[in-house]
Amino acid sequence: MSYTPPRLYTGKEWYVGWYSYDPILQCLRRKKIKINHISNKTARKKYGNDLITRIYDKLRWGWNPWIAAENSKSYLTFVDVINHYDKLITKKTEDGIYRPETYTSYMSYLRNLKKYNEESKHSILYIYQFDRQYIIDFLEYIYVDRNNSARTRDNYLGWLRSFTEFLLQHGYMKEKPTEGISEFSKWTKKKEREHVQEDILAKNRRY
Repeated sequence: MSYTPPRLYTGKEWYVGWYSYDPILQCLRRKKIKINHISNKTARKKYGNDLITRIYDKLRWGWNPWIAAENSKSYLTFVDVINHYDKLITKKTEDGIYRPETYTSYMSYLRNLKKYNEESKHSILYIYQFDRQYIIDFLEYIYVDRNNSARTRDNYLGWLRSFTEFLLQHGYMKEKPTEGISEFSKWTKKKEREHVQEDILAKNRRY
């Protein structure tokens, strides 16, 4: 149950009260709207009953008083969001926007992300929890726990940047959590030195 029907409470304090699910506390939390400012009791009761009707209609359509309207998408579940991503990537592949091999790679990355979240002791429920620290932990899981190469780890980072761009464009978050996470490969590449021919060295020594 995500909410209880609103009711009018009378006494020393008049208010309309109900419980709505708080996604952060993960429990039902009481909400009160005081109406003592209306001095006439008859008018106060009518206002309270009208308020109940308006609130109940909003609750039925998914409104939650604990979630700001502009951030409501941040509280969609992680599973629902990745299902949306899955459908979009599939459609783009069917329309020829993505190559089949790109689709295969993306789905492999996505499956391992889902597996990690299902098995991790730090699993997340809502998409807003998909933050920078979560991504760093996931990349460490890919690199250390799964004993993959630095290149593989960086390939996952490249995909995560694409995935977080999807999250940004669809309003699931306001900034990309992959910002500031660097590749490993640039530290593992050996500096290539140009071979200088002996005759050129000898010529340089004469000047």
